[in-house]
Amino acid sequence: MSKLNVLGLAGLWVLAGLLLGCNLGCNLEDGSSLVGSYVNHSEGEYSIADDTLVVLVVDRERLKVQRRTGFNLIREGVAGGRELETEEWMLVYDREMSAYRELRWGKVLRWDVENKVLRIGSRAYQKIN
Repeated sequence: MSKLNVLGLAGLWVLAGLLLGCNLGCNLEDGSSLVGSYVNHSEGEYSIADDTLVVLVVDRERLKVQRRTGFNLIREGVAGGRELETEEWMLVYDREMSAYRELRWGKVLRWDVENKVLRIGSRAYQKIN
């Protein structure tokens, strides 16, 4: 087999793996994909926060979520300087719940078909890509 054929065959295997992984691990009831970036903005008495989630497929049953949060604490009615935090979660699909469960803290990630948002607890994240 020539080098070109071997490289072409290897490329096809990689492409097939990516397509199969995404089809098995991230397709939703409405046909859209769970993989992508999501944002949430929230304001309260004590803070203002902006979250970005990046959802990636690990395999058929697992997702990885990278969370980046920028927030300002509010003290005596005045917003402080912007602070940044990052964290990474591993989630496994829970068939009984039809949702993904985060392994360390037990957070539940669920796609809201009706509103087209990703929900983690009471927070709703809009998909941006």
